[in-house]
Formats: sequence, C-alpha cells, structure tokens
Amino acid sequence: MKIPMYLRIVLPLTIAACGYAMLTDTASDEAGPVRAKAVSKKVKPADKNLSTLPELPASAPRNLFPNQGPQAMAARNAPLPALSRPKEMAAQPAPIPAPVPARAPAFPMKVSGLWVDGAQRKIILTKGDQTVILCQGCGAAASPKIGDVLERNYRLEKIENERITFTYLPLQLEHIVDIDRAISGTGN
Repeated sequence: MKIPMYLRIVLPLTIAACGYAMLTDTASDEAGPVRAKAVSKKVKPADKNLSTLPELPASAPRNLFPNQGPQAMAARNAPLPALSRPKEMAAQPAPIPAPVPARAPAFPMKVSGLWVDGAQRKIILTKGDQTVILCQGCGAAASPKIGDVLERNYRLEKIENERITFTYLPLQLEHIVDIDRAISGTGN
C-alpha cells in the first residue's frame, strides 16, 4: 500500500508535536501544584447583585455535588412525615379495579391460502409443516368438518365466505378468523 506524500510529511510532524507536548507537560507538573491566591475585588455600585454574594477564600473546599455523599444519603433514608387524610377519605375503601374480560389466545394456525373453484371453496391453514385444508362445499373425507377439534383447543363452528369461527374450548370463547385480513397479513 502506497502512502500519499502529504501523509508522509504530516504523520511524523504530528508524532513529534505529541512527544513535545508530553515532555513539556511533565516538566510543569514537577514544579509542584499552583496555588490560587485570594483576590478581593472592589464592587462597583452598579453591581448590586454581586454585593450579596459571600466572599470565599480561594483555598476553601467547595461541594460540587451536594446531592451526593453521606449527608445526602442520610436525608434520602430519613422517614417521611406522616400525611394526614380527611376522615371521609380514610373511611372509604380503595376502589377495586374492574376485572379484565378473558380472551382466547391467538389462533395457532395461519391462513396461508384460499382456493375457489366454482362452488367449492378451500381454505388452507398451516402451522409449521402441518397443513389443514378446510373444504366448504366438497365432500373430502380428510377435511375437518363442523364440530371437529383442531389443535386440541379449537372446535370448528362455521365456515363463511369472509370468516371462520372457532370456539376456544378451555374458556368457551368464540374466536373469529377473518380470511381476507389473514391472507393480506394484517391480522388473524
């Protein structure tokens, strides 16, 4: 790999400058820490806000993080003062939230296809490598019929043009699969 001429010049200069900065920086550290001197500044009458500030000597330690440390921890762990409530509120029990209505879990099979041939309508349901063909208007013996149970918990109730209705057996809840939405991928 060939390095351009400008990089051949700039790279050694950069390394030399970094080395120089390191050498001169350590020389100033050996001289010892620099102490700040307290400077008293006379306040002009126009600076009324500055006259209310206390003067601090330069060597006074300042707490840069007042919300941290042992004093702040003690203040955070202190017990809270007791809150007083009106007697009317204390006598009323807390409201009980309304129970959430039970819902059947999502139907485990997906509608992967629809085949319409004249009066026959075949709906293809898949789950992994398992395929079930619901046949409406045909006399196929292998096709599940109304009342058959699929996936152990779903009983086939109705096959309509737009939807398939199942009953989720553990909760006896109706579950409707919209065929058009399931095929388009917007829902099951």
